[in-house]
Amino acid sequence: MGRSLDLPESGAYVPRDLADKPIIIIREDNKRLRAYANVCRHRMRTLLRGKSRITNIQCTYHAWTYDFDGKLVAAPFTSKNFDRATCALHEFSVDEWQGSIYVSLDANAKPSTPS
Repeated sequence: MGRSLDLPESGAYVPRDLADKPIIIIREDNKRLRAYANVCRHRMRTLLRGKSRITNIQCTYHAWTYDFDGKLVAAPFTSKNFDRATCALHEFSVDEWQGSIYVSLDANAKPSTPS
């Protein structure tokens, strides 16, 4: 899916397509890689384009904001009893090995790289 050097620091991301599914690969604050569906849970709008560095993941439609672990942290225009915990980004399995990044659409996939 890419090379580790494309994501050198926290907040660096790259969008990709995997089996016709839009995904984003992002480097967390602790240097761990995460992979998510690149669509907002609210209106299914594409979240990130291009290659850049960010401090959070925010939809340009209604400003729903996700942190690097995929949790929805802000959802303007929702009711007070709205449960943000039910709207985390869909996460996928990601491995990093010898400078390469591997992603599986199966969130429960075992690492595909040698130990």
